Amino acid sequence: MAERKIPLSESEAAAVSGGAGGWEKSARGSFVIAGDHLVYTAAAGDTLSGIAGRYGVTVGQLRSWNSLADTGVPLAAGQRLVVYPGTIR
Repeated sequence: MAERKIPLSESEAAAVSGGAGGWEKSARGSFVIAGDHLVYTAAAGDTLSGIAGRYGVTVGQLRSWNSLADTGVPLAAGQRLVVYPGTIR
């Protein structure tokens, strides 16, 4: 099954940054809209699971889109990740 990519409008992007839920504690970075995806810049303390929860995707998808191995190495502040949002939260 092919991945579904959802382009974001400016209002949807604003809704993403507001959000609510437990992911807020582990997804504090910023993002920019780049066509049909976001480029998320990790902040200190961000986790893949927090970012995945924020954008309605899986950790596996984040790993695949960004060629990340499952090494247990934490994200570095300033690290950039491509995200194709599934559900705006």
